[in-house]
Amino acid sequence: MLYQPTVPRERARVSALRQIGRTFFDGSAGATAAALLDLSRDHVSADELAQLEALVERARTEGR
Repeated sequence: MLYQPTVPRERARVSALRQIGRTFFDGSAGATAAALLDLSRDHVSADELAQLEALVERARTEGR
């Protein structure tokens, strides 16, 4: 039997992360992100940190 996902991977990933944020971090995106960074602080590359900085700046300019 061949597994065929019914939901695209990116959509499933976003849905799962939203659920984790709601369940464990009272819906706080900042607390969720901080926990993820804390778990992986030894494994976050300079490129990943730059991507995160860009996302934070974009959220600021969009008023989120």
